[in-house]
Amino acid sequence: MRASILPTPLSFYALFHPTQVLANRELAAWMLTFTIFTRMFFTFFSVPWAAMSIELSHRYEEHTSIQTYGVTAGWFVGAIFTFVMYALVFPPAENDPSGLLNPDSYAPFGALVSGLIALWMLITTLTALNQIPFSRTRS
Repeated sequence: MRASILPTPLSFYALFHPTQVLANRELAAWMLTFTIFTRMFFTFFSVPWAAMSIELSHRYEEHTSIQTYGVTAGWFVGAIFTFVMYALVFPPAENDPSGLLNPDSYAPFGALVSGLIALWMLITTLTALNQIPFSRTRS
């Protein structure tokens, strides 16, 4: 998990910050490359993160509760984040009522989300490290 804290947000940042001189095919290759990198590095984080609920408890009911709280919090924060992004980063304009067609909004979006990804990964990893002495495999 620790090894993915830096490459995941950096590859996500790169996805939204391509160089300006790329032709269409080069831009597609850039996007494909950094999408694959982002997903690959995030997998290195998310698989052990998801497996932690099993390690944190000896009882099935607690595993389920831990996973339920995690998924619920993720959906709740994701829904709030979506509304905030539409309001602040992608505000509607007269010629673009959705706000999503403004190319100038995507670079700040990529930078903000990259920072939030790094912060979330760092906090959850440090929190997980505190729980290692209590895990099932250590007892």
